[in-house]
Amino acid sequence: MADGLIVTQTPHALVATLNRPRALNALTEATFHQLRQAIDQTGARTFVLQGSGKCFCAGGDIIQLAKRPETCSTFFPAEFALQRYLSQQKFFSVVLMKGATIGGGAGLSIPCRARVALESTLWAFPETVIGFVPTVGANYMFARLRSKAVGLYLALTGDQANGADCYSLGIATHYIKEEQQSALIKALSESSNPSETLSRFHQQPDFSLCQVLKHEGEIEACFSNISSIKELLSRLQALSSPWAVQTLSTLNFVCPLALKVALRQFHLCSSLSYLDCLDAELPILLQMTTGQNVNFLAGVHHRIISKNSSRPKWSPSVLAEVTEAAVAQCLVERSRTIGRL
Repeated sequence: MADGLIVTQTPHALVATLNRPRALNALTEATFHQLRQAIDQTGARTFVLQGSGKCFCAGGDIIQLAKRPETCSTFFPAEFALQRYLSQQKFFSVVLMKGATIGGGAGLSIPCRARVALESTLWAFPETVIGFVPTVGANYMFARLRSKAVGLYLALTGDQANGADCYSLGIATHYIKEEQQSALIKALSESSNPSETLSRFHQQPDFSLCQVLKHEGEIEACFSNISSIKELLSRLQALSSPWAVQTLSTLNFVCPLALKVALRQFHLCSSLSYLDCLDAELPILLQMTTGQNVNFLAGVHHRIISKNSSRPKWSPSVLAEVTEAAVAQCLVERSRTIGRL
């Protein structure tokens, strides 16, 4: 047992449990090193990843990053390196996406071969709400969902996909009832055939419970083939349904610079492989958290630390003031910055 991570092993599986339940299992740089050590111990067994308490993982420990922004330059490369390393393993990997599976937590789920959704799953990348953009492989996943328009909707609004949404969209490969999680972990720990075990536990979700996909028609109408945020806002204004009004309000609330950068990044990464997507995302993330980081700091301090529900003081404050030069500065290419753990 290590601070932040519990590892249990059987002849057939290694189970790694994120263990910071009071912090919603928020990831730290130390956790990345611990997970790397767990991965190295797995061998040919099944690697199972879960979270303690009520959720899988609510993302990176952005409160600490905002308090010490200079640490972003090592934290994020370590995070990306871990995901790269996990994606290159030959063992069968399973992640249990219980409860909040958000930001870095959602990113950590992406390279796993089996992604299991539950009734409580809330999968999201709400980065635009706190001043930066979805990364850690998010854009690879967004572009490969059953609906690419829904992927863009999730990228820009930060809305949460529940368990039924996740399975229907292809975010999750399997779906189980909440009370089955412990039994599934036990079965995986005792089985040499994780694929068969997962198939045995899988149940079709009740698709009437979908929260995002109940608006799929409207999302397709507004978010398909979008070339600019201005065009998107115009489509929402023209639709004028209650969903469109709410979505328009959300987009007017989030960081204007982040919106424009997120749209460009979405298109940039849509045809890339997973590893190439990580290579493209990391420089953008570093630029928005260590270089041009005024919005990241404002968003985290206002929304997360102060728990203020009002709109942060974004810079620029409105979409019309976001210049092409500002967007280009966030998208500037750098040499390969993926670190090695």
